[in-house]
Amino acid sequence: MDKTKELENCNSVRAFLMLCIVLYHSMALYSVGGWSPFSPAEDAPYLGIIAEWLNSFHIYAFTLVSGYVFYYMRIEKGRYADYLPFVANKAKRLLVPYVFMCTIWVAPVYCYFYGTAGVVSKFVLGVNPGQLWYLLMLFWVFVLFWTISKFADKHPFVGTVIVCLFYFAGWLLFKVDVIPNLYMFKTALMYVLFFYIGFLLRKYKWDWLYRIPSVIYLAVDLALFATNQLISDYSGLFWSAMRFGVSALLHIVGAVMAFVILQRISEHCGRSKAISFFSKHSMAIYLVHQQLIYFSIGWFNGVIPPLALALVNFAFSLGISSLFACLMSKTRVTRFLIGSK
Repeated sequence: MDKTKELENCNSVRAFLMLCIVLYHSMALYSVGGWSPFSPAEDAPYLGIIAEWLNSFHIYAFTLVSGYVFYYMRIEKGRYADYLPFVANKAKRLLVPYVFMCTIWVAPVYCYFYGTAGVVSKFVLGVNPGQLWYLLMLFWVFVLFWTISKFADKHPFVGTVIVCLFYFAGWLLFKVDVIPNLYMFKTALMYVLFFYIGFLLRKYKWDWLYRIPSVIYLAVDLALFATNQLISDYSGLFWSAMRFGVSALLHIVGAVMAFVILQRISEHCGRSKAISFFSKHSMAIYLVHQQLIYFSIGWFNGVIPPLALALVNFAFSLGISSLFACLMSKTRVTRFLIGSK
């Protein structure tokens, strides 16, 4: 695919990935371990499996797209030349919406459903702040990767070694679990790898990625997903190493698969009015959608069948969050508060 067209399609790809995230949360009630303040009134393991599969690639692909665009801005266009102004810009785009949304929406709704226990840890220290974890993680990824970006562009093999060491360090910190995941820093160490993959996808013209049929991407990804599910309960050093490798490969393949397939889809319907709307408002929709699903689950769980509940969750959260996005786009101040341009 032409690089100019590929770059133009990235906004549409982000829109599709945002819809995947909303769909994932709409069914996550039925995943292993549960999700939301409620337990499912009826079991629907097929919805749980679909949710877990979506979760294996959507955020990783989102991060990949950010790395792709970063290469274009930093290397090709010469933007982001000075570190401190770059960090300040990312703080404005990511940390301001984090504080704003925590204060007016995410933390209050959490207290409504769960009580006040853990509020400081989750939101003030950023250990597990709902969907806002992505903002903290991406901020750290930008801060970390900028420092090695020029070097990694000139020495991609060494850059690959560095980001793989980041990934392993993050994984190891989670395993040792001596300190909490403050402000999602440990998570960010692992996500630098996916950001770098996007960086390389922009750097190189890897046409062979587009010669692989979509059905092959899906088959390989689903095989890795099934393998990851099958070995998840085995204990011991060998199986721990296997899970580390298979999980990393699953997320890498899934992110690249999503990028390539959604690029293809964007070629056909990426200019539609609906996708253009979601491209413009994907961040604002992401910021509010999860807690809306809590409310719809509370109202309809056990009242309607699981599949219908998932569809209602999706439609309700997407509709209300789209309205929120439109309202917040009206003034410069409200756009600033949600990180929009």
